[in-house]
Amino acid sequence: MTSDSWQLTPAGDRIAATYANRHTTLFALRHRDLRGDALVAETYRQSPIHASRSRIANRVLNDEPATRERIAAVRSVGATGPLVTVGYEGRSYEGYFNELLKVGVSRLCDVCRRPAHVA
Repeated sequence: MTSDSWQLTPAGDRIAATYANRHTTLFALRHRDLRGDALVAETYRQSPIHASRSRIANRVLNDEPATRERIAAVRSVGATGPLVTVGYEGRSYEGYFNELLKVGVSRLCDVCRRPAHVA
């Protein structure tokens, strides 16, 4: 492993697989009729944070100024400094990573001796 990569522990891999399977299935069922730009646009409507670094948001949301404004508001929130700390105990994966995105985190380093399970 290099300093630019990461790897899940076997326990983390099992947890991620359970989380991914459940949420992936629900997402697929809810959006089974959407393809391409329509699917991307729906994702951005539901969670503007996922469009905060998108290069295609304006194109796929061309006729939706309100959604583009919500994305712009998310983009304007930046990190308060070069180092950000945020606890993850008791948070969902989605909530935790959305919080990191909201403050502009682009790299993550977990320095806990015994990391707690993320809910």
